[in-house]
Amino acid sequence: MRRAWHAWGRGDLDGLLAVCTEDLIFVQTADWPEPEYRGHDGLRRFLTEWLDLWDEFEVGVDEVLPAVDGPVVTLFWQVAKDGKAA
Repeated sequence: MRRAWHAWGRGDLDGLLAVCTEDLIFVQTADWPEPEYRGHDGLRRFLTEWLDLWDEFEVGVDEVLPAVDGPVVTLFWQVAKDGKAA
């Protein structure tokens, strides 16, 4: 999980996808045109669309915590700047 977040933080989509299984399902809970993206192609499409919204984007991880049932919980932050809003 840490390798995935570090790759995303560098803007390295290939590095991020290299540590993800092809059968991944990314669920977007915010108001977004598609609520779910499947596989590497789906995640790449979402992340590319997301990054296209911003002139500047930064993400970082504060902590990765193991959950009782196997998954992990990631405490992270994002900062983005939209040049059109200025």
